[in-house]
Amino acid sequence: MNTKQVGEKMADNYLITGYWGEPHVTVENDRGFNAAVFGTGKFVLPVGEMFRAEYIGNNIVRIYDGKLIDNGAVAGIPAGEYIEFSIPEAGQGMKRNDLIIFEYSRNDSTLVESGVFKVIPGAEANETAVDPVLTENNLLSNIASFDQMALWRVPVSGAVISAPEILYNTRFAGERIANVTSTDGKVYTANLPGVAKLYNGLEIIIIPDITSTTTLPSLNINGLGDVNIKRRITSNTRTTVQSEDENFLYKDQPIRLIYNGSAWVADMARANVNDLYGTVPIEKGGTGADNAEEACENLGAISSTPTVISGAYCSENSDILSNTVDSHSTFGRKLGPFRFYNCEIKTTVGSNPTGRIGFSVKGLTNVVNYAVFANIRSAGFISGTNTVSLFSDHNPTVFAKVFNNTVEIVVLSNKQFAENTKLSFTFDVLVVEL
Repeated sequence: MNTKQVGEKMADNYLITGYWGEPHVTVENDRGFNAAVFGTGKFVLPVGEMFRAEYIGNNIVRIYDGKLIDNGAVAGIPAGEYIEFSIPEAGQGMKRNDLIIFEYSRNDSTLVESGVFKVIPGAEANETAVDPVLTENNLLSNIASFDQMALWRVPVSGAVISAPEILYNTRFAGERIANVTSTDGKVYTANLPGVAKLYNGLEIIIIPDITSTTTLPSLNINGLGDVNIKRRITSNTRTTVQSEDENFLYKDQPIRLIYNGSAWVADMARANVNDLYGTVPIEKGGTGADNAEEACENLGAISSTPTVISGAYCSENSDILSNTVDSHSTFGRKLGPFRFYNCEIKTTVGSNPTGRIGFSVKGLTNVVNYAVFANIRSAGFISGTNTVSLFSDHNPTVFAKVFNNTVEIVVLSNKQFAENTKLSFTFDVLVVEL
C-alpha cells in the first residue's frame, strides 16, 4: 500500500473508475464510495437471506447467506451457502450470552486483509448474562487493522440454547416503499424485504389500500408486531400524538413514516398552539392580536373608547342608592348569542349612602334566559378637581345580575360616600344567551 503525507503529491491521474494501464483502485477508494452511497456505520444489506440465523439442534446455530457493510468494507456469505457454529452449554444454573460476529483484520506486515464469521463466547453468570465486549474501529480511516461487528446474540442457560436474537440494523440505498393493506382502516400490514427488525430511525414510505377509519391506526411490517402510527408536533421532536382526523391516511396516497423506537411517526406535523409564531390575522380566522383586549377591539366586540350606558337609573331595591346620570350615549354590540359591553357610568350619590351603588340598564330590558358577568376596570370619586381611585384603599367589586328581566349592575365598596359625591365607573359586562 502506497501512502503519502498530507501535502505530498500522490499522482498525476486521480481518476478512479477508469483504465490506467496498471492496477490503481484501492480499498480506500472502494470503501469511500460505499460509505457515500449507503452511509457510514455497520449494517446488513437487503440481499439474500440477510444472515438469517436458526438453532437447528445439537448445540448448532446456522447462519445463511447475506451481505454486510462495515464502514464501507463489504463482506458476505455467498448465495445458497451457510455457516454453522457450535455453541457450548453453560454450567448448571449458569447463564451466558454468545455473540455471532463478523471480524475484520489486516496483517500490518503483508497488508493482507481478511474477514471471518465467528462466535465470541460471553462470561457465565448466576443471574443476568451480559454480552461480551467487542473491539470496534472505523475502517474508513484506512488505519484500523482490526474491527468486530455483532450480528446475533445466542442466549445460553445451562444446557438450553435459545433462539438467536438479532443485533444488526439494515440499510437501503433507495426509498423503501410498502403497499400496505387493511380490512378495516385500523390495522395495516405489509411485507417489506430487507426489514428484519424495527430500529430507531428506520424510514419507509407506505401506500395504504384503503383510507384509515381511526385517529390511531397501526402498522405491522413483516410480522414484527402492531405499532401505532402517530404524528409529530411542531414544537419539538420528542412529542408524538394521534391524529385529529380519522381519515389522515388516505387511499393510494403515499406518506413517509419513521420509527422512533416505540411508534411509527408520520411526516405530517400536527400544529402545537403553543408554537405559533406571530398573530393570526382576522381574514385567516384569527384575532390579529396577542391579548384579549386587543382581540375584542379588533373583532368589533368593544371600542377603545368606553361606551356610556344609556339611561342608567336606580333600582327599586332599598339597599341601592338613588343616582342621577351625568351623560347618555349608545351602548354595546350584539354578537350572536353574546352581548359584550365596555361601559362607563358617571353618577352622583343620592341620600342615605351605604357604600353600595346600583345601576339598572334601560337598554337591556326583557332579558330572559341570559347569564350576566361583570368585571370592573376602574372606579373613582371626584375630590375637588381630581378623580381619586377606589382601588387603592377601598377594594371595589362589581357584579351583574338579571332583576325583573332587567340587567342590573351593582358596585360594592367599603367606602361610605357622602351625599352628592360624583362617581365614575368603567367596567365590562358580558350577557350570554342560554
